[in-house]
Amino acid sequence: MQQPQIIQQLSLYGCWAAVVLLVLSIAWIVSLAFAPMPGAGADTVERITFLAENEHWHIINFAIVVPMGLIHVPLWFGIGAIIWPRMPGLAALVAAFGIIYAPLTVIGYWSQLTTVRGIVDLYDTEPDAALAAFEIIEFSGEPWSLAYGLVVLGYGVWGVAAIAVFGGLIGFSYRLARVTGTLFGLSGVFGIAGAIGFASGNALIELGVLFSGVVFIPSLVGVSVLLYQVSEGQQLDDSNSSDRLADTR
Repeated sequence: MQQPQIIQQLSLYGCWAAVVLLVLSIAWIVSLAFAPMPGAGADTVERITFLAENEHWHIINFAIVVPMGLIHVPLWFGIGAIIWPRMPGLAALVAAFGIIYAPLTVIGYWSQLTTVRGIVDLYDTEPDAALAAFEIIEFSGEPWSLAYGLVVLGYGVWGVAAIAVFGGLIGFSYRLARVTGTLFGLSGVFGIAGAIGFASGNALIELGVLFSGVVFIPSLVGVSVLLYQVSEGQQLDDSNSSDRLADTR
């Protein structure tokens, strides 16, 4: 049976979003792996000097993560379209989290970038004022407060959304759907752990965000295939659906 047109269209948009997000996620992980970090014992002056000397890394990182937040919206809607025929309530939840996650991430990261650049520029002209501003808004060892909190909340929302995707895909008989759902669930658990680590200042648990990103990459590969197949009219409920794809064209 052919998929409804709206599900096929949303799946196609989601497929393209997954491919773009896959590229950006790899770039984000590379950026995190190679970006320099200030020394653990650095004082305020040393940290601001470090920010000034490595400002390009902040710009590169934020240039990656801001569009990532936006692209999650069509991805979550595409995944929701896949889940809708079986579990419409869960599908609506996945789409809702996509809408919530995007502004949290985009506003949070954009605010971080402007805060960092503002302090660096202020330090060039009024170093005492820059030092005072840095100390006032510092949060968990980073030069931002509200913006940092928005991003941490975003990690938590993303993790819950990924676990919802797991709940929606794990029930399909199609093996790729189950494997992809499991990867999403694992990535979601890591994401929530990372958010807890950031909020509590635990450096070890913070690594959950990095692990979440690593697991998210194969998740995107699997879901991009699923979304493409559904956009072509394939039914994922049938374990032999891959053999039926040619019959639905």
